[in-house]
Parts: sequence; C-alpha cells; structure tokens
Amino acid sequence: MGENQFTPGELLQLALATCHTFSADHVLSAALGKDFAASVGVAAQKDERRDSYSHLTVEMVTDLAELSEEQVAQLRQKSQEAIDKYCTVGHTLDDGASYDFDLVSE
Repeated sequence: MGENQFTPGELLQLALATCHTFSADHVLSAALGKDFAASVGVAAQKDERRDSYSHLTVEMVTDLAELSEEQVAQLRQKSQEAIDKYCTVGHTLDDGASYDFDLVSE
C-alpha cells in the first residue's frame, strides 16, 4: 500500500459505488438520456479501534434540473428499488456476510 495505490477499504468503497451505479444505470438513462453524466462517491465512517467501517454512504451526483420535483422523487425511488434488487455488494454488506480464511501450501 503505497502512493497511488488503493487500500482494501477503498476497494470496498469502489465496489459499492460501482455496484450502485451499474444497478441504477438503466433507470437513470431512461429518465436522463443514454449519455447522462454522473459522478459517484462514498463517504465512510471508520471505527479506528476496530479498523472497520461502521457506515458507508453512497452519493450519486447528476444534473436533475430538467426534471420536476415529482419526477426527481420518482427517479430517486426507482433508483433505490433497482439498487435494492440488483446490488450484490450492498446485499452482502446488509446481510453481514461471514468469511473464512485458509492458508494453503502449493
């Protein structure tokens, strides 16, 4: 882990952001056009004592100026429904997936 390299925690955040983006893309492109532009970020609350994240917040930023308040509300709802249905990374975090480790000799 050096300069210009991702940490494992940053890779987790990247996976979550990408999963949200892929899951909601079809909903957003239907409302905003095929070539809409958006940026996605993840804010992480870190528990330094445990070296873990206690909460992650995904934020997607795009131009919604052409939509009415009702259309924006509907787009938020449909986007969230798509994410809830298709985002495997989100499902995994929600479910509190367990994991195992094994060191194997070649």
